[in-house]
Amino acid sequence: MKLIALLVAAVFLVPKLMGMDDGLYDISDSTHPKLIDDQIASVTIWSTSNDNRAYYLQVRAPSGFLPAHDKMQLVISNQTVPFNGWGQEGMEKITVLDASLTNLEIVPLIAQHFHTNVLDRHHPGNEMLVQFIPAKEEFSTNEPVTVTLHITNIGKTDFTYMQGGSQRGARDNQFAFTAEYLGRKMLPDVGDPMNFGGLGFGVLLKPGQSHDLSVDLRKWFNFTSGGIYEIRGSYSMAFQDPASKDFRTIWEDYACGRFEIRMKQ
Repeated sequence: MKLIALLVAAVFLVPKLMGMDDGLYDISDSTHPKLIDDQIASVTIWSTSNDNRAYYLQVRAPSGFLPAHDKMQLVISNQTVPFNGWGQEGMEKITVLDASLTNLEIVPLIAQHFHTNVLDRHHPGNEMLVQFIPAKEEFSTNEPVTVTLHITNIGKTDFTYMQGGSQRGARDNQFAFTAEYLGRKMLPDVGDPMNFGGLGFGVLLKPGQSHDLSVDLRKWFNFTSGGIYEIRGSYSMAFQDPASKDFRTIWEDYACGRFEIRMKQ
């Protein structure tokens, strides 16, 4: 019976909201939605895809003014936007609501209503040289097969990318590799791809600067036979605005390279 009551409440609530003015509503009392635009401190909308086909909406307000995310509803042009979640932001005593936006028609309408800008993605113009450098000319099958990713800024402007976020597990899954036992067969990935996130930080490279990061390829492959292996490696890179402190991704790309390793016979 409780489920039926909730469904009935939802059925009557949506039409009620649809006929109301644009804005953010507290729907704790489903029969009397309350407009609470005046409690909002800021609204931010930014793209979450390079092709600008998906966006992220963040609403910030002083703590204590907003109910839980499932008691909030945004109404824009007779369309409703549900929130995914909410939380507290550090020591600032700020409540943060977030929502995913895939209906591109209402994105500029939300921005117009809250007098904010839509932050689209654009290629940041960075230029880099990517190298995967084996630690040795030849490896034994019973030792680490260490390779270093060497990224150099060969452009004229700074760029920043995130390192971390996929390494709390058996291996750093910001990397991806394929391996071919040259002229014979592809090697299966026998490693553990599970990870539980991990701490991340920004790597800032000024023109001419380089950054190194090493991994052991045995976390992906079993090298049981001597000979030459052709490896194709990639490293996912979330670029950020060096001048910004919000850790917002402005572009996603991959550092890719091809290299060979030799195993002793």
